[in-house]
Amino acid sequence: MKPPQAENSSRPLDADAHVAADLPCGSCGYNLRTLSLAGACPECAWPVRRSMVTPILSCADAVWVRQLARGVLLLLVAAGVFYVGYVFLYAPMPGLPPLMSPRSIPLTAHGLVGGLDQIAWRAGVMALAMLALWTLTKPDPAN
Repeated sequence: MKPPQAENSSRPLDADAHVAADLPCGSCGYNLRTLSLAGACPECAWPVRRSMVTPILSCADAVWVRQLARGVLLLLVAAGVFYVGYVFLYAPMPGLPPLMSPRSIPLTAHGLVGGLDQIAWRAGVMALAMLALWTLTKPDPAN
């Protein structure tokens, strides 16, 4: 009896339940081609069956992997914007008298513009972070 496999699978099995295509081990990356589905990797003893279902980025959809990279980049940009905004909007600035530091000036002295700057900065950071997380949590279309 032939083992079940998906049509157009990138990791097909032959009639004897041996790996018929290049398949990296899910643990060490060893090529599992010609090994039995019931066997284990000779390098690290990771089960071949588990490597068949382990999500490996090299086997994933290339567009999806680029999307993941964009999500990580957006998350890093959000962290950078947060840090720079915090330094300029909240932290005391060296070289300025204490009353000139944004942290020491009351919001009423800042006026509406100072408050809107802080609100816009927080909203921008949150929007970038939410977009990054939304991008990172999209499922792989290949699965």
